[in-house]
Amino acid sequence: MTNGDGGLAVRARNFQLRIGVDGTPFAGWPDRDLLAAMEAAGAKGVGVGCRGGGCGRCRVRVVSGEYTTGKMTRNHVSVEEEKNGYGLACRIYPRSDLVVIWEPLQPGTPR
Repeated sequence: MTNGDGGLAVRARNFQLRIGVDGTPFAGWPDRDLLAAMEAAGAKGVGVGCRGGGCGRCRVRVVSGEYTTGKMTRNHVSVEEEKNGYGLACRIYPRSDLVVIWEPLQPGTPR
């Protein structure tokens, strides 16, 4: 990666991400979503689907840490759920170390 001056650009600070409280940590960055970081590290523990925020397969609950979210369908995460730490791993961007738990919707769950 280079900056506009032709020199090396410094990548933003990385964070330690975990799937589950006892999960093995892997590196994440503010400019890479949680799911992409998990896949790049070869980590497991969250379902993978469309990678675009539409299918809900990667629905998680953030147990600890700070993050921002990108646009995602409300079919899988309501506004109220998002306020309570739920989101789609493909749309969660860490702002600190994170611990998440995979919590996919159960079939037939009313929305």
